[in-house]
This record gives sequence, structure tokens and C-alpha cells, in this order.
Amino acid sequence: MCKAVEDYAKKYALQQRQEGRQEGRQEGILETIISLVHDGLLSVTEAAKRTSLSVEEIQKLAAQVG
Repeated sequence: MCKAVEDYAKKYALQQRQEGRQEGRQEGILETIISLVHDGLLSVTEAAKRTSLSVEEIQKLAAQVG
């Protein structure tokens, strides 16, 4: 029984690390896109197409950069 609990805990911890890495990658990609919009290298419309955010949300985030 203890072995089963140990195995489950290891599996759960691995899953959590993988999810954390994926979230980190997604945040990094979003930060890059927002930075490109802020610098005028990517349009707000194009940024919205490449993310799950609206044009208004992109504009708000880009205004916060700096």
C-alpha cells in the first residue's frame, strides 16, 4: 500500500512540474508578443490572433510594459 501511495505521489509531482513548465512557456511567449507590440514590431490585431486575448487586452498589457 505504501508503495502505491509513493508511486502516485511521484506521478503527481511529475505532472505538476510538467504543467508548471508549460505555464511558464506560455507566459514567456505572451511576454514576448506583448513586448513586440509595445516596440511596434507586431500589430495589436496580429498579436490578438496569436493569443487567446482580445485586441483591448493586448493594448492594455502593451501599455503596461516599460
